[in-house]
Amino acid sequence: MSDDPSPQNLNSRLEYKQNFDASSYLREFYSKYDNDPAMHVVLTLLPNVVRRLPVGGRLLDVGSGPTVHVAMCFRKTAQNIYLSDYSDDSRKELFHWLLSYRYWPAEKFDWSSITKFIAEREGESDKWDRIENETRKKIKGILPCNVLKPHVIPIKNKKFDIVTTFFCLEAACNTVQEYRTAVKNVTSLIEPGGNFVMGGLLQQSWYKTGGKCYKCLYLTEEILIDVLKQCDILIENRKDFFYYDHQGIFLCVGCKK
Repeated sequence: MSDDPSPQNLNSRLEYKQNFDASSYLREFYSKYDNDPAMHVVLTLLPNVVRRLPVGGRLLDVGSGPTVHVAMCFRKTAQNIYLSDYSDDSRKELFHWLLSYRYWPAEKFDWSSITKFIAEREGESDKWDRIENETRKKIKGILPCNVLKPHVIPIKNKKFDIVTTFFCLEAACNTVQEYRTAVKNVTSLIEPGGNFVMGGLLQQSWYKTGGKCYKCLYLTEEILIDVLKQCDILIENRKDFFYYDHQGIFLCVGCKK
């Protein structure tokens, strides 16, 4: 593509940690449910995915960024929800949201477009205004995370019934080997018989947010499926595995052996 940025103009994951602007990211991608094609695919499919999963247990969202739409979709399924991100600014935004921006009213982000869309997908359009508070009651922690470390989050020996991650792992990794390591580390947090829900980008080498371009691992479906197999995610049986790909945006759900 002629408008692709040159390699020297791509920012690294270290620069992401230092310079990521959570407020700009939310305004750019989440002011309206259809602002971003990738997010629109996830929001359209996720409520249906949630219905397939058992009710109860603990959920960890890895690489939440400053967003809570995943937690919103799982609020009726998971008993306890933990959010996590590599970026300090993202975790600060999550903390402000959790406290309803009580001390930071000028920073409040309006999630109503997203909650209305989720409520519509759930078949309860008239209950959109309850979603944020219902979700807040389920949040039990906002944690730092690093998917390239064996201990992804600073809680040792804790397993989760559901682990989710969206548009995170390919952005965190520079090589296929790093991607294998990241998926292995993240899936190690899942209880045997628990579920792994992941969304991401295929065949992209960069992404843009806040006016800046960042490196992204060029991921193929073949690499993705191979890595999931190596990490003991059951993919052979349609009962255990769901996979959807639309114009380079994928969503998959698999059961951990």
